[in-house]
Amino acid sequence: MNYLAKLEYNGHAYKGFQRLPNAPSVQGELERALSELNGEPSKIKAAGRTDAGVHALGQRFNFHREKIEDLEKFRVAFNRLLPNDIHIVSLEEVPDDFDARHSSKKKVYSYRFRWGERDALDSFNIANLGYYKFDADEFKKALSFFVGKHNFQNFTTKPEDVYGFIREIDSIDVDIDSEKHVGKVTFLGDGFMTYQVRLIMGFAFRCARGQEKAEKARDLIEKTPRHIVSFKAPAEGLYLEDVIYG
Repeated sequence: MNYLAKLEYNGHAYKGFQRLPNAPSVQGELERALSELNGEPSKIKAAGRTDAGVHALGQRFNFHREKIEDLEKFRVAFNRLLPNDIHIVSLEEVPDDFDARHSSKKKVYSYRFRWGERDALDSFNIANLGYYKFDADEFKKALSFFVGKHNFQNFTTKPEDVYGFIREIDSIDVDIDSEKHVGKVTFLGDGFMTYQVRLIMGFAFRCARGQEKAEKARDLIEKTPRHIVSFKAPAEGLYLEDVIYG
């Protein structure tokens, strides 16, 4: 049988989602717990990888095993074997040919940040930009250039890409609270490459600080030969919000 799980985690303590031989990873913890439940070595297939320090509210993974008679009982048992910063939200049976990664149609990422005073209790869950000025209008203008289908070769560190670095971002929603000095940006797209959201956010932050002009985004998207942008936004602000199927 094939099962799909929805997962949330705080990525601060992990070197990313992907299993690593000598470093803590979210996948490593999941497969350790699942193997204990199944009584044999067990592997999972995730909808995608997140980098070290990145969080998730709607990550997905699937796994195969013999029929689970009580899904809720299995989910509770699974969670008891996981660290407190990793939690299985839901579990469902899916068709045998379902694949958490290849069956996905869209992904939703969000980026959360603050500027000015730090919040010590939130230091690993939100990006702190420090005591810079923040021009919200220039910030929003910069992000608007990234909506649509573009060649994002300058906004990823992937050395090669089977699709020629072409991706489509359906929408970028920006929510800024200028009184509280906090913001959230939500990306919906068909897929995001290594560091793509963090590099886009890094450029937008530079525009908000007056270090770049928003219009430069158009040049960077079209620029050849390849020239990867240099400022990458901190990992702790990034969340995999959801994976959309069907």
